[in-house]
Amino acid sequence: MKVSVSLFAMLVVAMGVQSRAEEPPPASKPDAPAATSPSKTDVRREASEKAARDRFHQPAAPVAQQAPAVSASPPAAVLDKVKADATKRLNATVEVASSERASWADGSMGCPTPGQFYTQMMTSGFRVLLNAGEQILDYRVADSGYFRLCSTAASLSTPDNSRTDR
Repeated sequence: MKVSVSLFAMLVVAMGVQSRAEEPPPASKPDAPAATSPSKTDVRREASEKAARDRFHQPAAPVAQQAPAVSASPPAAVLDKVKADATKRLNATVEVASSERASWADGSMGCPTPGQFYTQMMTSGFRVLLNAGEQILDYRVADSGYFRLCSTAASLSTPDNSRTDR
């Protein structure tokens, strides 16, 4: 039984429940005798409980919270793949004309293909325009790294179902 009680006491301390020793003393009555000093056993028990609380409830070190940097262009590795795809399609050198953060209403990223099904959730990523001589290629790049060429002529303006974050 003594083992069960001590395990229970350790659990109570570990869970942060205050022990009776931490409660404020009851208001003394005017005709009550003066309180006696605690025994050595009580002092040791209180010290042991305090050490256990301190061990389990160490305050966390302050962490500097910085807002994540929002880039206007996809990661370099993904951008290299997009440029390689455009070079392969046109057999010409391409340069990034512009890149901006964007969000689309679904997985088509503003360039739906008839008969194709897309995830019906907001998709965030980048709209990258590549310049190849006199041609401009409009690529859509998801945050996951997936990209696609948006080949419609209307794609050179921001579609109604997309939002550009600036």
